[in-house]
Amino acid sequence: MLNFTFIRIDGRSISYWIGIRNIFKSVPTNISEVVLISDERKKYSEDASRSANGRKSEKKSLEDLIIKEESVAKEILYDVLKDHVRFTDRGSIMFVGSSKKLPHKEKILLVLLARKALYILGKADTEEMSPKEISETIGIHGGIVRSVLSALKKEGLVSSPKRGSWRINWSKFDEIKELLED
Repeated sequence: MLNFTFIRIDGRSISYWIGIRNIFKSVPTNISEVVLISDERKKYSEDASRSANGRKSEKKSLEDLIIKEESVAKEILYDVLKDHVRFTDRGSIMFVGSSKKLPHKEKILLVLLARKALYILGKADTEEMSPKEISETIGIHGGIVRSVLSALKKEGLVSSPKRGSWRINWSKFDEIKELLED
């Protein structure tokens, strides 16, 4: 049996792999699908065992294109947060090690990422935080928190879906990760 890895990058390359599959359609194959969303969000789609003629035994549908964002988010958030924060069983966020000495901007991003993680884990009712909550978690004055949040919003790294409520702009995660790694 021949094994192939079917890689779909932003919807491209499909015809190439279909052509390869057709060349070997008389040979039993096992094709695994891997969806690459970005460097950080690699993986996840179901493995599809294919019969000798290369057809999937179940119906194809748009639902086959869906990945579990929560699974991807858990891994990505773990990679970023593991060296910086810990959570209590009640959902509090604590900085560890040298993270306590990070600049305010990085601390605020870490707190909002940590809140997203707590939300995914079911330890927080929402992924959003107020400036007061952020201030209490980090231990800095609320005016500084609001000023930094405004600057982060201008950079597009955070958003405020409603007045007094802030969250990470998930579409900018790669930029946030880069900033935290520097």
